[in-house]
Amino acid sequence: MDSQKQIVIDKKAYAIDSTTISLFQPIFECVGRNPSNGKRKGGVKSHQKLDLQAGIPVKVYHSHAKEHGSLFIQNENVVHKNEIAVFDKAYNNCALFDKWCEQDIFFVTRLKDYAKKRFIEEKDLLENTPD
Repeated sequence: MDSQKQIVIDKKAYAIDSTTISLFQPIFECVGRNPSNGKRKGGVKSHQKLDLQAGIPVKVYHSHAKEHGSLFIQNENVVHKNEIAVFDKAYNNCALFDKWCEQDIFFVTRLKDYAKKRFIEEKDLLENTPD
């Protein structure tokens, strides 16, 4: 797709993601839990909702580093009616997606590898759809 082409839609689109900020681990060896896989989660997790048109965060939430990012999108004041949320497959939550469909909340994500898929309908793209 040509990165210079833009699709105009009547809804605001937001990217949702999180990142872990390690705190004091080089100084204090005891910070964070030490699970069997060796990945320590000591620190803070920053969850953000980014306005894709403006390129700025519009909602920021901080939690313990061990908190899963998907808990952020379950908060009712994060995604609203007629918005499009874009996030990675770690946020997949079919019960939440069902609720969002009833509330006219739109989302874009990838399915997890083990997801069951069923073909429902195929539609042609409009002629003016960018390549």
